[in-house]
Amino acid sequence: MGIVNTVSGIVRNEHLGYVLGSFATRSLINPLLMSRESSRFLRHWLSGRRELPKPGLRFEHHCHSHFSDGARLADIVDFLLDDGVSVWSLTDHDNSNAFDSLRDGSYNLNDETANMRRYDLDFSYDGRFMEIHSGGKRVVLLRSIELWTDKGEIGIHGYSGKFPAKRLPLGEAIDRAKDMGGYVVINHPYFWEGIGYHGRDCVEFAVSRGAVAIEKNATEIPPQVYSAVQAELDAKDFGVSLVTSGDAHQLEMYGNSGLTFRENDYETALRLNGGNHADVVRSLVTEGTFETYFNYVTPRQFLSFFSF
Repeated sequence: MGIVNTVSGIVRNEHLGYVLGSFATRSLINPLLMSRESSRFLRHWLSGRRELPKPGLRFEHHCHSHFSDGARLADIVDFLLDDGVSVWSLTDHDNSNAFDSLRDGSYNLNDETANMRRYDLDFSYDGRFMEIHSGGKRVVLLRSIELWTDKGEIGIHGYSGKFPAKRLPLGEAIDRAKDMGGYVVINHPYFWEGIGYHGRDCVEFAVSRGAVAIEKNATEIPPQVYSAVQAELDAKDFGVSLVTSGDAHQLEMYGNSGLTFRENDYETALRLNGGNHADVVRSLVTEGTFETYFNYVTPRQFLSFFSF
């Protein structure tokens, strides 16, 4: 019955025509790239082969906690430390409440952790990042958000201040993000909640206003792989970085796709930026000074967090 309801929901989805039409159009225009992405998904799904991160400092930059629609925050912290992730942007939908709750003490990791860990938190003077320490391990958490503008969602990383509750025009949201020290990524651009849904000119507009990267999102399994292909093409055409993301909503999805910084690059940037991790990550992402690793989610993972 569950499968029947899921299939029925897919068929009734108001965006199905957009998805199938975009898949067909992109397949005609870029058959080799579309074939490559579909094959990559099948390889990940059928064989279980995964692309491993390069050596260095791993960055999980698009994921969600229970402060929007993801896993429990303390479980994520435990998982990322054990998995070797060094830098983390928690991009809950339209809020940074997880970061703020850790900072003001209303959410205490030492009370919430399930494995008796002891955590110590160090906060930056500008409120744009914190360091979470436990047992000799550390993860740097940027204050971030996935913000829904009038044209779709963008990721804003390492910012201070607040956004109004109302939905902002895309250009104003990017301007505010930059004014608050953050950098902007165009999330899942051709998903129906991405700004490319309203036309490629919206992606170009976001870049012209200061977005520094376009995301290739691992949740966009066939037939949505057209978005991954177009993201690569747009990043090249518009001269911005291409970042890869797992858009994790469940614990097993965290760390499956992301970026890796070479330790020497990161340490050099840290010295040049006065020890401010938010500025370091912004500069490295803007410059494209990173490696990517990318693994599509399985259909089971996709259906377990995505509802039609």
